Amino acid sequence: MSVVDEARKAVELKSIKSPKSLPVVDIEVEDFVTWEGEDALRVTVTLSDKTDVENVPGSDVSDFKESIRDRIRARGIDRFPYVFLQTESERREKAEAN
Repeated sequence: MSVVDEARKAVELKSIKSPKSLPVVDIEVEDFVTWEGEDALRVTVTLSDKTDVENVPGSDVSDFKESIRDRIRARGIDRFPYVFLQTESERREKAEAN
């Protein structure tokens, strides 16, 4: 199994817990190379458009990102997972722009 596939299994939507303030609808994992040329992972978390982004506690975001990183590390993956959050409408806008 590839590293990306293994990371995807680690963060499957049905098995990951998220805070109430972060209603997750999808999680995508892909290969990523940093500007320094290091192999990494890009984890994109899509939140419901009903998310009150302005009032999400920062601690919820940082704790959730850390839990994703912990789950990936627990699978023995040593690539750093860069975690990004977006809403459903932001994902649609990006798709339309491409």
